[in-house]
Amino acid sequence: MRFTIGVDVGKFSLFLSVLDENSNIYLQYEINNNEKKDIERGHQMMLAVEDWLIDFIDTQDITADDVTLAIEEPLYLNNIKVSFALDRSVIACEMAALNVGVNCFSYANTTWKKSILGRGNASKEDIAKWAEVKWKKHSFGVQDFKDAACLALHQHILLYGAIPQIKAPTIKKEKVALVKKKNGKKIVT
Repeated sequence: MRFTIGVDVGKFSLFLSVLDENSNIYLQYEINNNEKKDIERGHQMMLAVEDWLIDFIDTQDITADDVTLAIEEPLYLNNIKVSFALDRSVIACEMAALNVGVNCFSYANTTWKKSILGRGNASKEDIAKWAEVKWKKHSFGVQDFKDAACLALHQHILLYGAIPQIKAPTIKKEKVALVKKKNGKKIVT
């Protein structure tokens, strides 16, 4: 069996969604690290991801070649400390995958959103609705697991050519009436 793992990165947590060969959610797991020192946090995060990957591969009786990791590239925010923390978490995941021998890819959030939802600027609400339709029988909990699942699906499509077999929910856009003045009279279009 082959697995694709999507990783949504937070300052203190990693949210992992594991998809099976049929793009069904196999499991979700959160790796939490509240280490205060930034350098230690990155190192501890790497070890935690590495341990989790080794344990997952062993319990599934598969090899590292049967697992692919897809990580969301960090967002660079106005808060430089948070940006560095996110970057360290991404690097920790990449190093853990390298140490275990798992293939690892990283994607900008606009890339996987465009692939899955058709728009690179899709909102959290759009992602949530789409994920709830795609994986109806699954209870996600926090939004980060939905993001990770969609990221994993993006990687799954790239690897296996599978296309999601659902129609994404349409997001209703409100029509805005335009008021123009013509010869001193208001015209609503």
